[in-house]
Amino acid sequence: MVKQRIGAINSKLIEKSKRYKELTGISTVELVEKLLTDFFKDIKLTNEYIDINEIYYFNFKELLNNKEVKASKNKPSQDLKETFIVKKIPNNLDEFDQTKNTFCYNGKSEKHLGIYSYNLFISKLKFKDTELVQYYILFEYNEKTEELDLKIIDLEDITLLIDLNKISKVLSDLNEFNNIFIKELERIKKMPEEKKLYLKYGKPLFEYDNPLVYLGSSNVIESYRNAKKMAKEINRVDSEMYDELKGRYNSRDLVIFRDGKLVKHEEVNDIKQLEKKESDET
Repeated sequence: MVKQRIGAINSKLIEKSKRYKELTGISTVELVEKLLTDFFKDIKLTNEYIDINEIYYFNFKELLNNKEVKASKNKPSQDLKETFIVKKIPNNLDEFDQTKNTFCYNGKSEKHLGIYSYNLFISKLKFKDTELVQYYILFEYNEKTEELDLKIIDLEDITLLIDLNKISKVLSDLNEFNNIFIKELERIKKMPEEKKLYLKYGKPLFEYDNPLVYLGSSNVIESYRNAKKMAKEINRVDSEMYDELKGRYNSRDLVIFRDGKLVKHEEVNDIKQLEKKESDET
């Protein structure tokens, strides 16, 4: 039987939608929104990051020593000083699969793969001795089982997993990301030693001198201790804001920032001036 169509939609679907709207009182816009929401619920249309509602915990020291670790949604009861949190999951090694209709890894819709460069400044007694360590972390995520494995990996080993021609942009992005921290290290080493600021955890001034760099480096993973310290400070200043931010990502006892903007130091003043201008105009 030949299907009769109204425009590009099967006429039977039109009749069903009319009947459904009559029975439920739902509007056409609400129905379309519902259908599209359900359709896109499990589809990944980008291969940048996968947002997660509930954070994962892992032992950073264990990751460095064993080169791999399994993250968990359960906060550990010990070694919290070595504990890090995962706030979103890179999936930049995923490819769009036409059959599965989503970004995924190796043609399996529930599997995702991403690489992230974590840049860690190591504070020394003097600014000029500050060190920068860059770790390439591979994220293997099963969306169905919610299992998340992290592995320290050499950058050249990525080509064993993914064709080099397919990840040239990923490698370029990682290099650009790392260069921001390398330049920041050069700037730190030249800072006058009298600006050195000793804080509770031995943090040097530069983490606060350029907070945009710090936030940019902690979009994906962050020390639980640092995140906890930030949460305590926000709670002290504004308890209502703390409650609102704390509940946003089911983070239990933390305020989660996962959208910090990473910029070069020389751009900081430009951004401040732009924000001031926008504030004056409103």
